[in-house]
Amino acid sequence: MTREEAKELLPIIQAWADGKSIQFQTDSGSWSDITKDLYPCNHPSLYRIKPEPKYRPFKDQEECWNEMHKHLDFGWVKSHNTGHLCQINCFYYGNIGIDCDDPISFRCAFDDYLFPDGTPFGIKK
Repeated sequence: MTREEAKELLPIIQAWADGKSIQFQTDSGSWSDITKDLYPCNHPSLYRIKPEPKYRPFKDQEECWNEMHKHLDFGWVKSHNTGHLCQINCFYYGNIGIDCDDPISFRCAFDDYLFPDGTPFGIKK
C-alpha cells in the first residue's frame, strides 16, 4: 500500500472504528455491507462509508398520518433537544400540534422531533 492509498483509506478505517457501516464494491459494481471484520486488502476506491438514508419533511397531513402508522409508538414523537416523548394531538391546516403547543409546520417538526424509534420525523427519499 502506498502512502497515498493509506491517506484514501484512513477515513474509511476511522469510520469503521467509530461504528459506522462500511461497504465494498463487488465485481458486478454493486455495494455490499461488510458485516464482520474490515480487511482492506483492495484498492481504497473499492470501499466507502455506507450512505445515510435521506429524509424530508412531510408534505401534508395524509403523508404524515400514513408514515405514523409504520411506527410502534403511534402518535408520539421524541424531542431532539431533550429526548422527551411528546404526543401529536392535532393537524391544523398543513401544520401539526405536538403536546398542546401551537401547531408548527411539518418542516419545524422535522427539524425538532424524531419518531420514538430514532428515525427522523419525515419521509425517506
